Amino acid sequence: MNSRRWWGVLWGSFLVAVILVVVIVLTIDGRTQTEEVAFIYDGIPRMDITLADITLEEIDNNEKVVKYDGNTVDLTSQSGVFQFDNVQISGHGNSTWIQTKKPYDLKFEKKVNLLGLGKAKKWVLLANALDDTQLRNDIAYYVGRMLGGDWAQNGEFVELYIDGDYRGLYYLVQKVEIGKDLVNLKDPLGVLVELDNLHTGGICYKAYDENCLVVKDLVDEENLAPAMRDFLDSFNALEIAAEAGDYETVEKLIDVESFAKYYLVSEFTSNPDAYNTSWHLYKDGVMDKIHAGVYWDYDLALSNARWGGSEFFLPEDVRTREKFAFGWKDYDKDGFEVELEVDKSTSRLIYYLMRMPEFRKVVDDIFAEKMCGRGEELLGWIEQRVAMIDEARQRDLSRWDKSDVNQESEKLINWVMRRFRHFENEYGNNCVNYDINVI
Repeated sequence: MNSRRWWGVLWGSFLVAVILVVVIVLTIDGRTQTEEVAFIYDGIPRMDITLADITLEEIDNNEKVVKYDGNTVDLTSQSGVFQFDNVQISGHGNSTWIQTKKPYDLKFEKKVNLLGLGKAKKWVLLANALDDTQLRNDIAYYVGRMLGGDWAQNGEFVELYIDGDYRGLYYLVQKVEIGKDLVNLKDPLGVLVELDNLHTGGICYKAYDENCLVVKDLVDEENLAPAMRDFLDSFNALEIAAEAGDYETVEKLIDVESFAKYYLVSEFTSNPDAYNTSWHLYKDGVMDKIHAGVYWDYDLALSNARWGGSEFFLPEDVRTREKFAFGWKDYDKDGFEVELEVDKSTSRLIYYLMRMPEFRKVVDDIFAEKMCGRGEELLGWIEQRVAMIDEARQRDLSRWDKSDVNQESEKLINWVMRRFRHFENEYGNNCVNYDINVI
């Protein structure tokens, strides 16, 4: 381990078992009082939710769309203790909502800046129930920030208590919506859309290639019809131009760099949900291009898929996902030719784009400029996060009766290291221009 990664581990360890004295600010009958309280702080903030007129069991056993008002949230961090009243809570997720450890949505009365993550009303507590390392969303967002992706997410870990019951380690992040600190759209026809071919409810706008587009947020809800008409016109034209290999038209319709960065995050993390769900796109009015972002939902990525075929384009002669997207012929392990059924949930758009030399060059150039030679930085940061959440993760494992899975973090780090080397070979043909070292 080199010095940079070693210091990352030391810093993560330093955050463990720090004793702090904080000032609790209380409001009683309109008067502000302060109270000094000592507690053990191990680097992970604590969130306490006190429910009003409802039990957690009722919330967990009800539909996730049901919203419960009037709850109180106390957030204890290195900066102090902060209390928020009249907070709305509801369920979150699709496949994750049916897990024993459930994720939740929180909506505050006004925009709040939690743990320095920016101001927003709506927040998500991700349970990471399918990720034993708890780190995959966190790593994917870090990669997005390395690439300078449009509105790349950021989040922080908290230990969650609901009505005094310890619920484990959670990941706090802003809900994907329009806002100054997330997707800052201003035009009256500005719209944020999710490509979701695993659609589970709401209104689905069908595009040219049968992709399902779902409205996530609007600048002005009264402009839903014209905003989506404008977006669909551009998106349909994009799909037609991409299929025809017309890069000149594609370039006029999209922010090419944002699509290239989305592709790199999806492929680097080997995200099995890529190109079929949680693909966020936005357009800030008629004069704007379509942009790709915000990055979301990577708990099954980074070698954690529960099924095969998640390596995508790499190596280039085994394009498993592309074959499923188009239904190509393939060969089984014994060499017999088989027909692959077309996976209609996967958008073909990214594959059409990657067939264009101009788009592929943008991908190569962005990787070379933004990521080449930064493998040690990424690994050091991951090791720091592993150390930081270690004790909290052990408490989470105990809470949910899971066995010790420390080896999972080691496997993840090794996978990321090999993946980075692979990407520098595959996409880093211009790395030498930046005078950096390949790990």
